[in-house]
Parts: sequence; C-alpha cells; structure tokens
Amino acid sequence: MARLLVSVLWLAGAVALALSPFATWYGIDFVPSGGEPLQSTTETGIDAETAACIGIMVIALAAAGLAATRYVVASSAPAIAAAMLALAAIVVVIAAASSPAGEGEIGTLADPRQSFIDVRKEVDTRAGVWVALGGAGIVLVMGVVAALMPTAPRRKQCPHCISKVPVEAKVCKHCGHTFSLAETSRRPNPL
Repeated sequence: MARLLVSVLWLAGAVALALSPFATWYGIDFVPSGGEPLQSTTETGIDAETAACIGIMVIALAAAGLAATRYVVASSAPAIAAAMLALAAIVVVIAAASSPAGEGEIGTLADPRQSFIDVRKEVDTRAGVWVALGGAGIVLVMGVVAALMPTAPRRKQCPHCISKVPVEAKVCKHCGHTFSLAETSRRPNPL
C-alpha cells in the first residue's frame, strides 16, 4: 500500500511539473517614472522560456516513466534516477525564473496621447514557477522515499536443487522439494 501511495504522489508531482510551463510564470508591468503601470501583460513559461520548459517537460515525462518502473521493478535505481532528474528540474526552473527577459529595462512606450514616454519593465513571478518547483520537489522527495523503501524479493532459492522459485511457492517446481513453514514464512536473502 505504501509503495502505491508513493508512486501516486510521484506521478502527481511529475504531472504538475509537466503542466507548469503552460501556467502563467510572469506578470509584466510597464511603469513610467514615478507613476502607475500603463500596461500590464502576462507570459506563460512556454512563451517566456521555451527551451527550459521543453527540458522541464522531458524531465517530467522521464520521472513519470521511472515512477511506473519503480512500482513494477523491485529496484531502487529508478527512484535514484528520478531524484537526480528532479534536482535537474529544480535547477532549470530556478535558472529560467531568476532572469526573466528584460526586467528593469528602460524603454519607450507610446501613450494614448500619441507621445512617447520612458518606462521601466517590472516583472513579478506567478504561480507557474511555484507549480514547477512544487512538482519537482514532490518528485525529488518521493524518489528519495522510494529509494529508501525496502524492496521485497520476488524469488527464493530452493535448498535442495538451488533453483530460484517464487517467494510464495510451497513446492519447488524443479525438484518437488516441499518448503517447510519456516522456509515459506522467512524472508529469503535478497542477493
């Protein structure tokens, strides 16, 4: 049950990370010297930082695939890989969001009276950046949790013929050895 919960949360983080480029990342105001904003606009992540957002979506898809792989395979390698991808996504999001294009630039803007005035471009961060960071954070945490979770062995070794049989087996299909209750209930060596 815990493995399923971790996988579902992991996938939820990957989905949030994959959808974040389509959310609003920046609010942009054009402000004249000492005045109220004349013009405001917003940009989604994919509009503002296309290459970074494509990278984020690729990382999210890989993390989702690794979550599914970890759920099926009894190995911590997919979880470790997903945690490393999540760290990469966090770095990409921070790098993309920390330098929005043209912040603080001084330029000219035509006002309704057909004259040009000097304006400053002010940029504020919006929800899309936080969704991306939150999704990557969830993938990171769930990847670490999944890597630390014990993996249940799927096979055990028959003491009579040394063949590998399913953990639930009561009789070896190769030699017919009947496992005792102690052999059936005891955890086999995962190596």
